[in-house]
Amino acid sequence: MKRNCIIALLISMFAITAPPALAQDIRTPPDTTKCPDAIANEATCYSARLPTGAYLLAAMPRKWKGDLIVFAHGGPHIVPPTATTSQADLEQYAIGVKLGFAWIASTYRRDGCGVLMAVDDTDDARKFFIERIATPGAPSCTARPTAG
Repeated sequence: MKRNCIIALLISMFAITAPPALAQDIRTPPDTTKCPDAIANEATCYSARLPTGAYLLAAMPRKWKGDLIVFAHGGPHIVPPTATTSQADLEQYAIGVKLGFAWIASTYRRDGCGVLMAVDDTDDARKFFIERIATPGAPSCTARPTAG
């Protein structure tokens, strides 16, 4: 009897303190899309449109190291964003995915300037990745300046 109580206590403690990785993953991944040629054989790409209007593009390498690059493009764009706007950025910065880092970017919700909007849309991309694709160990933000 005492042995059964100890076993039950240990199981309960393990269940409470178990890392989230042991929990069942119930994410619903977004739609897949064609990856740029530079990483087509090395990753799965996803796309989505947020309720704000921002389009997202993500790449998950097949040999993921567990970290995430959150890419913030320079701005402003002079044309409205589309579902393919971030493809050129992913193609240009594909080295991160080739090295095993996941990658996500937002087009931002509209063209023109909007620093706070861009920050919000970039953070929404990070949150989306965590909620719908995977939980990274360490997200990093990188950016491409517009004016050099």
